[in-house]
Amino acid sequence: MNHVDMRKLSAAAQEGRRPQVVGLRESGLTYDAIAARVGLTRTGVFDICRRFAEQGRAGLASRGARHPAREGFSCPSRKCRSAL
Repeated sequence: MNHVDMRKLSAAAQEGRRPQVVGLRESGLTYDAIAARVGLTRTGVFDICRRFAEQGRAGLASRGARHPAREGFSCPSRKCRSAL
């Protein structure tokens, strides 16, 4: 199975996949086995499980946009970018 970049999935798809990952981990599967089953990388599976261990169910929710500058804001000139 090909690996999926979770960042490219919708928030709803991400939130649907995270509980699946946690459930598979709780049933005793390894990170590698879960990654192969759901199509994520081993690191992605590990990160989901770590967030769940640290934050509980709240850790499974999407955290919002990571790059707000990419959502609708554009800087038309190099001057603007270099001023940052």
